[in-house]
Amino acid sequence: MISIVIPVYNSEKILPKLCDLIHKEMKSHELIYELILVNDGSKDNSEDIIKSLSKKYEQVKGVLLKNNVGQQLALLAGLRQAKYHNIVTMDDDLQHHPKDIIRLISHLDEKSDVVYGVPFNDTGKTYRKLGTHIKEMCFFVFLGKPRNLRLTSFRVMKKHVLDWVIKDPLPNVYISARILKYTKKIKNLNINYREREQGKSNYTFVLLTKKLLKSIWNYKVLYLWYKRRPCTHQYIIKEIV
Repeated sequence: MISIVIPVYNSEKILPKLCDLIHKEMKSHELIYELILVNDGSKDNSEDIIKSLSKKYEQVKGVLLKNNVGQQLALLAGLRQAKYHNIVTMDDDLQHHPKDIIRLISHLDEKSDVVYGVPFNDTGKTYRKLGTHIKEMCFFVFLGKPRNLRLTSFRVMKKHVLDWVIKDPLPNVYISARILKYTKKIKNLNINYREREQGKSNYTFVLLTKKLLKSIWNYKVLYLWYKRRPCTHQYIIKEIV
């Protein structure tokens, strides 16, 4: 049984194809699953598309946020709705292909609580590669990430890891940082990343750097404060469909 959580932002054109591919992949392996689509205040017609998909597929649940809160908080909102034993997170642009979900899950074992899917060859923009390198180094130095481990948004985690992640008390969460505070039983699996089928990344090098510094500050300095006094305004759910 699998919970698949996907934050959605301005992806009206790709969502029907994404859901169809996931549904076919899960059915071909005769797997019970749920697909949780979290609309992060999209400016296009994504919200209505999610509503229609939740009517078309009984496995689809839509979490509609009142405002845009960013990928990480939107992801947290979806994770808090997940109910199955294996929890997958992925992007909404089909760079992560649904057929690789099964490969990720197959590599979970007694020695691994989380498996991250990483690209064979990173063909992204130079600033993204530099940002990734800086992120990996900072997470190694400040957050105890194993040196050779890479962190991505395409991952599968076990239920006990999810139970820890969803208790994150911070106002600005970073899912991988939260995971690293709980377990180092993590490994990578090489997969083929596809070309983005719609839109482009909203992250510039400056935004990536700010997000990284904020994450380190939150999980190294503010964490103990918010652990005692959890944040109560991470996001607002407008509707669940």
